[in-house]
Amino acid sequence: MPPHTVSCRRCGGMDGGSCAHQRGPWSAGSPDALVLTGVCTTAHTRRVKPRRAVWREHNLRHITEDHPERGVSKEDVEEVLADPDRREAYDPTHGTVVAAGRNRGGEAFVVAFVELPDGDAFPVHVRRGYISDRRVQR
Repeated sequence: MPPHTVSCRRCGGMDGGSCAHQRGPWSAGSPDALVLTGVCTTAHTRRVKPRRAVWREHNLRHITEDHPERGVSKEDVEEVLADPDRREAYDPTHGTVVAAGRNRGGEAFVVAFVELPDGDAFPVHVRRGYISDRRVQR
């Protein structure tokens, strides 16, 4: 087992495509390491299932209106969550899942969301760009 791989605390799965919740200590040799706030999570490169975004008035307003400089639409978020090539990682510092993916136009976005019991996503933060190594690429 590679040094960055541990069994998942949520479902017991191991790296290799069987778990979307994989977490472990960061290893410089891990090309799939997604570093968030100093904590590494392993983001799998396998295709992931689409997630349905759950919208309430306050999270929709926060994402689309409170930060007009970001130019993010509801459709951008939904397209990223439907992107089968997006990468997801759990951020234990904030208790959210972070998805890095693209909309239909090919623009990269990072979407932080609370994973609901049924697997749906409650988006709480979105920005343009993607996460790679320890810096945000725009």
